[in-house]
Amino acid sequence: MVGKLSERSASKNTYLLFWFKVILVSLLLLSVSSYFLLFQYSPISPEKTSANRSFIVKVTFTFENDNPQWEYWNLSHEERTIGLFMNNAWQTVYLLNVSYPIDKIQRDIDGNPVATLYFPKNFIAPGKNLTYQVTYRIILKPRLPPSISESYSGTLNDIPASLKNLYCREAGPWQVTNKQLRNLAFKIKGDDTNIL
Repeated sequence: MVGKLSERSASKNTYLLFWFKVILVSLLLLSVSSYFLLFQYSPISPEKTSANRSFIVKVTFTFENDNPQWEYWNLSHEERTIGLFMNNAWQTVYLLNVSYPIDKIQRDIDGNPVATLYFPKNFIAPGKNLTYQVTYRIILKPRLPPSISESYSGTLNDIPASLKNLYCREAGPWQVTNKQLRNLAFKIKGDDTNIL
């Protein structure tokens, strides 16, 4: 009987010792994790951030020729052109990958760098499609936003006519002659003439 009690007691002690070790290791891991979360990685306000931020941007383009007359789609120069981001003091952009070779690099009419891709065929047959991908790496450097004061911004009448003639015209997505959009824009603007 004494032997059975000592065996049970030893078994119980081994069981308790096992759980004591598990709890001790768990507490130790929890303490170390809490230390790193609370003291090593303290929050930093955006103004104090000095590290660059990096992003990967992957864009997929698909042209599908679903023309009901079964005509070939001849790809234009613009349809073969991709944008290359401008590098400046606050961003650097690398072109990492393109599905098709680059035919040439040039600048568009606004002075932005662009690349024209070389496709094996300059057309898309009826019922077919063409898909390509472009991958960029963008590194943003820290910068403080400029100090802008609405009271010093001026009014719409202060904008020179030469700038209005150059930039306030219909082009691409800017549908300045669309009557519905113009009415909505004037409604949103209301009586406000401040540029900002």
